[in-house]
This record gives sequence, structure tokens and C-alpha cells, in this order.
Amino acid sequence: MLEGEVGDAFERFVLQLLNDQGVEVGEFAAALKALGKLRETSAELQKLLVQAARAAS
Repeated sequence: MLEGEVGDAFERFVLQLLNDQGVEVGEFAAALKALGKLRETSAELQKLLVQAARAAS
């Protein structure tokens, strides 16, 4: 993660951008969490497909 002045400036930028677009911080955070969960699920499904393909051959 970014720290110090650069991190603070980036955080202000992101928060201002969200505000300008009418997106609440809580909604954005929930979307990021959901995206992370979706990526985990996708990775797990990919593993299962690879296992199934190996078992079928």
C-alpha cells in the first residue's frame, strides 16, 4: 500500500473521484470485497476444471 504523503494524496484523489461520481465509500468498499470473492471463486472453478480434464484423460 502507498504510505506517507503519496498515499494520503492518492486517498484524497480516490475519495474525491468517488464523490464526483456519486459513489459512496461504503458501496465502493463492498464492490471491492465482492470482486475479491468473485476472483477467488473463479480461481477455484478453474482448478476444478483442470482436475476434471485430467481425470477425464
